[in-house]
Amino acid sequence: MITDTSEFYLGLMDHPGWEQGHTIWGKVLDMDLVEKIAEDSRWEEFVHPDFGTHMRMMKPVLKFQPRFELVDQEL
Repeated sequence: MITDTSEFYLGLMDHPGWEQGHTIWGKVLDMDLVEKIAEDSRWEEFVHPDFGTHMRMMKPVLKFQPRFELVDQEL
């Protein structure tokens, strides 16, 4: 989740340095669908004004409802 929003992101590439700052809290059940959406979408480059983080934002925004399922699993 992105702090103070209802948004979240999916990282589709390796991102060195994210290991210490992000928590994995779910899994994608149909990665082929995610890759197809990413391939067919238009993107806008964005640089965070405070942190300088380079991102690609989907334009227009794709709205969907994720399904959440609680799983009792030892870590």
